[in-house]
Amino acid sequence: MNDPMKRIKEVLRWKEVNRPPLNGHKAAAVLVPFYYDGSQWGVLFTKRTDKVETHKGQISFPGGGREPQDASFAETALRETEEEIGVGRQKIEVLGRLDPIVTVTDFLVHPFVGIIPYPYEFKLNRFEVDKLIKLPLAQLIEEAGSQTGGSLSGLDFSFNRRGDLIWGATARILHQLLEEAFLRARPQEGNAMIECPICRESFDPAQAVIYQDGEYCSTTCAQIAATEGKNTSDQIEAEEVKSG
Repeated sequence: MNDPMKRIKEVLRWKEVNRPPLNGHKAAAVLVPFYYDGSQWGVLFTKRTDKVETHKGQISFPGGGREPQDASFAETALRETEEEIGVGRQKIEVLGRLDPIVTVTDFLVHPFVGIIPYPYEFKLNRFEVDKLIKLPLAQLIEEAGSQTGGSLSGLDFSFNRRGDLIWGATARILHQLLEEAFLRARPQEGNAMIECPICRESFDPAQAVIYQDGEYCSTTCAQIAATEGKNTSDQIEAEEVKSG
C-alpha cells in the first residue's frame, strides 16, 4: 500500500453521499480523525467515560449532537472534536464525508473524515473522554478484510485491539470507509457493469458479493438483503433504522 491517504482522498472526492431526512431522529455528526506519525497512517478514537449520558465506556469517534449554532454537520463534527480532545477546528483538514447511519439510540449520525496534526498536545474533556486510542490504519484494513465476505448474520463489524472493542456505530462507520477505499476492488477493464438491487449503484459483477440468488455490490448490501429479505432501494432507509 504505497499511499493509503491518496486512495482515501480519491474515494471521498467522488463519493455521492446519501442525505436521508431526519424522520424524527436526532441529528449528530462525528469526525474520523487520521494522523501521520512519521512512518504510517493511523486512526484516532476516544474511549467514553461512564459519566456521559449515552454510549458509556464505548470506543467512539469525536462527535455529538448538532447544536442550533452549528451552520452545518461539518461544523458540528469540528466543534465536538475541539470540545472533546482539544484539536482546534482550524487545524483539521476535512477530506469529505460518508453515508449517514442510524444508531440504536436514535441518532442520525453524519460522519466526516479529516486529518489532524500529529504529534499534538491533546486536551481531553475528562467528563466525556477517558482516554485516546491510536490504531494503525494498516491493521484496521487487515482486520476489516478478514470480516468482509464472512457471516451475513448481522450488520455490525467489530475491531478488537488490546482489549478495546470497537463495535456498533463506530465499527460500521469505520468499515464503510475501509470497504470503499481498500476492500472493494475497482472494475476490471471490459466488464459490463450491473446494478446493485439494494443501493442501485453500478458495479463490476466480477467483484459481486453473492447471497442466495442475488448479486450485491458490497457485503453491507448483501447483509441488508439477508437480514430482512429486502432488495429494493426505497426500503434501504427503513432497513437502516431497524438495524441501527
